[in-house]
Formats: sequence, structure tokens, C-alpha cells
Amino acid sequence: MQTRDIVCLTLTNSYINNALKNDASLVRAWYRQIASSHQAIPRTIGTAKDKDQLEDWLSRFTKDKALVKSVMDRQASFYCPALFFSTLTQLMIECKTFKFETKATLPNYGEINSATLSADGHYLVSICDRQTVKIYGRETDGSWQAKGTISHNGSVRSFMLSNDGHYVVTASADGKARIYGKKDERSWEEKAIISHDNPLTSATFSADGRFVVTTSINGKAKIYGREDDGSWTEKAIISHNTLVSSSTFSADGRYVVSTSYDCKAKIYGKIHDGSWIKKAIIHHDDSVISATFSADSRHMITFSADSNVNTGLKVKICGLEDDGSWEEKTIFSHGDHFLSATFSADSCHMVTSGQDGRAIIYGQEDGSWKEKATISH
Repeated sequence: MQTRDIVCLTLTNSYINNALKNDASLVRAWYRQIASSHQAIPRTIGTAKDKDQLEDWLSRFTKDKALVKSVMDRQASFYCPALFFSTLTQLMIECKTFKFETKATLPNYGEINSATLSADGHYLVSICDRQTVKIYGRETDGSWQAKGTISHNGSVRSFMLSNDGHYVVTASADGKARIYGKKDERSWEEKAIISHDNPLTSATFSADGRFVVTTSINGKAKIYGREDDGSWTEKAIISHNTLVSSSTFSADGRYVVSTSYDCKAKIYGKIHDGSWIKKAIIHHDDSVISATFSADSRHMITFSADSNVNTGLKVKICGLEDDGSWEEKTIFSHGDHFLSATFSADSCHMVTSGQDGRAIIYGQEDGSWKEKATISH
């Protein structure tokens, strides 16, 4: 071959190699399989950890230094978080055994035993007795140290970490929800107290951590929002005639649904000026137990203890219309031992389960939901 041909061939091979190396199509396809409500988590973790931490994490699952280097060399890429976690997932799948070892034993002085880790694994929140929640942080040497204490005058009913790991909210029987935020790497401080006239049942963050909704047995759900200066202010109060059984945000954070024993589920939506207004009321014949949004935030399912014992628990699916209204799409029952209802990640299917030994799959068809299959046990 002539020198000119060798140079052209070398340049061609280099181009093909770089194209294959930088191709993110497989990574994007893997990333699209994750529910939209969870897609922010890899990005949050990827930016919270430095290069050495990420490299150390990946190296625990492989001895292939070239593979680790190729992933870390693309840290500046927009797709790096997805590339990192898709590679990590594949390596974990290929691992035949894991060796577990105790890293820390944290004190627990009460009867309640509940704990949760932040998405990036840096913090752990635990109920250490009925009225106290502890926040622990992982040090660079692998040890865990107490970073903050949240105290109530009544039993703690629930607690939650925001997805970015920067905030904790607790709900207590003393009628208060307390929001704590990370002050620095060594300590956490109180940011806000949300007060109700009666015991709280839950407190929940939106996916982006900008909003909190609290529920109480006094028939009120309160939405609070975080301002640019870090303060938390009341945005809306959702009123029911009796105990609020649950409240939750849609994945995109634009809607809240609260359910109550007053036989209603109320949907509130955020408008352009940041305030929240009532969008719809879903009526049932008996207490509404809970409600769940689909991953695309365009569908919602509620289920209730129907007063007719022959039909059992009634389930309703509602859909978001183009004009912003919510319309009832389907009503069905699953016997009097209904357990759960869950949307698929693509929001095209839904499965219900019950103590009658059946799981029923429903799918969208011409604007409504039709039964597609029954799995019997």
C-alpha cells in the first residue's frame, strides 16, 4: 500500500473507533427503561460524587481497569451518569456472589425500627425511639457519624429523605412536621415547622424536593414550597370533611392528590404563578384508601372500600385531558380483598392484586382501560 492509502486507512479506523467509543445509543435505550420519576436519581448521584469516589465504586465490581478508565474518561459527557449506572448494573448482574460485611451498627433505643438511605448512599435516617429521628452521615473512612437529631413531643408517624439527599421531613402525632436541611458536611439544621391542629399521618416530598405535602387526621393536607432563599412557605390547604388517608405528588411535581374517609379524592395542580388550585374531585361510595399517579403523570388510580359488600373494593382510573381537566376513564372491582394497584413504567398498563389469588393486568384501549390478562395463584 502507498503511504497515502495507509494514512487514509489509519484516519478511517480512528474515526470508526471514536464513533463506537462515544456511541451512547445503548446507554440511552437502557436509561429510557427507568421510570421518569426515577431518572433524576442517577444524575443527582453522578454529580454528588467526585471522580475518585465513582471510580472506587465501579472498581468494587470489576478488575478490568481499562473498562473503569474508559467510563471515567467520559465523566464530562452528558450521558456519563447513565453510562456509569448501565455499566454498574451489567457488572452487578454478572456477579455470581456478593460478600457482605458490617460497616456500622447504629444505636436504637426504642420499639420502632425503621431506617432509610439517601439515594447517593451518603446519609441514613433512622427512628431511634418513638419521638426521635437521627440523621447519620458516612465519613471518608467508611464510618457513620450522627449529623442531626429531630425531636418531637409525640410518636413519629413517618419520615422521608428528599431525592437529592439534602432534606428530611418528619410527621408526628404531636401535630407537627419538621423539615431539616443539610447545613454543611458535619451538621443538619431545622428549616421549617408545619403545624396542624391534630396528629399527622404522613409527610411527603415531591420528586424534585421543592415541595412537601403533609396530611392530618383533622381533614387537612397542606402543601409547602421551598423559596429561592431556602425558606419554606405555605402554598395551599386541601380540606376534607374527615381524616386524610394519604397524599402524594405526581412524578412531574405538577399535581397532588389527597384521599379521605369522606369518600373523595381531590386533585390540586400547580399553576404558572406557583400557587395551587383545585383541578378535580373523584367521588367514591365509601372511604378512599389511597391514590397513585402513573409515571407520565397523566393517569391516576384511586381505590375505595365500596359500601356494596358484593362488589368489594372499587377502583377508578382517571386521565388528564388536553384542556387540563381530569376525567373518569374506567371503574372496576377486584373483590373485597384488594391489595394494590401499580402502573407500568411506560404508563400503558396497570396491574391489580388481591388476596383472592389473582393479579389482573389492564391496558389502554381507545381512551379507556380494558382487562388484558388474569394471573391466578
